[in-house]
This record gives sequence, C-alpha cells and structure tokens, in this order.
Amino acid sequence: MALTPKLIQRLPVILGERYDSHFEVRNALGPFSRYPANRTKLPYTIPKTYEVDGHIPDTNIYIEYKPVIESQDQCRKFREVCLQNNVAILFVFIKRDISLWWNNPRKDGSVITQEQWSDFQRNKKTDPVPFYYTFEDEAEEFLESDCWKNICLKHSTINQIKLAT
Repeated sequence: MALTPKLIQRLPVILGERYDSHFEVRNALGPFSRYPANRTKLPYTIPKTYEVDGHIPDTNIYIEYKPVIESQDQCRKFREVCLQNNVAILFVFIKRDISLWWNNPRKDGSVITQEQWSDFQRNKKTDPVPFYYTFEDEAEEFLESDCWKNICLKHSTINQIKLAT
C-alpha cells in the first residue's frame, strides 16, 4: 500500500509521541531510540531588510510610494518594520478607494480599502502602528495641511533629543 499524505497525517501516537511519517517512526524507534524523543519547538527569525522610498528629515517618518498594497505579506512587512524600528510610514497611494482584493470580503460583501486598512492599523488598541497616507493628486495640499504638521511634530526626532537632554 502506497503512503499518501492522508495516511501519513493519521499516524497513531506511538509510545506517547506523535510522528509525522513512517520514516520518522523507523528512525526514532530504530537506530536513534537511544536518544529520548523530545520534541521541542525552537523559535527562529529570518533577518530581512526593507528599503524605504524616502525619509522626512528630522522625523522618524519614512515614505512609501504605493500604488497598490499587493498582499497580506506586504502588510505584515510594513507593520513589523514600524514596530521593530519605532518608525512611522507615510503611504502615498495612487488614488482613493483601492480595495485590498486579496483580503476576505466583510459580511456585507464589501472589501477593505488601503486607507481603511491604514486607519485600522493606526487606531488598534493593541500594537497600533503609525501609518499615515495621502494620495498622489492630493499630496501638495496634504503637505501644507495642519494635519501633516501635527504628524511631523508627533514624530519629530528633534523634540525627542531635546526631551532626552
């Protein structure tokens, strides 16, 4: 009888241990039986780097020119970059109301937009992420706004240096 993935997944617990394959059983109970079957979960990370598109001087705000957020992995990357480096990201989206097509629709059938995702991340109760956004055709006006000035003040590295001394 050939081993199929279904049969491999249904291996019984043997001597109190769960095995993933017949190969594993043969070796763990055969030549390696002198070593205890001690399944241990080991954490690991894969170091990566992220190259930003720009930086706002004297702040911890980085710019990401993003016509479309392409995947959930990309969202995760942006979150982790901000959380691990204590930085903020200003997204410059190409236009309003571009939906995250890869995300599951809501109960009402609508899909979250890039700006709704950004707002949601910034307003989360646990681990909020400082994501801000503007749109290509509104950038000039946004960069002159009081909203933008307040964001820059909030993320100013000059104020942090003055407070630390």
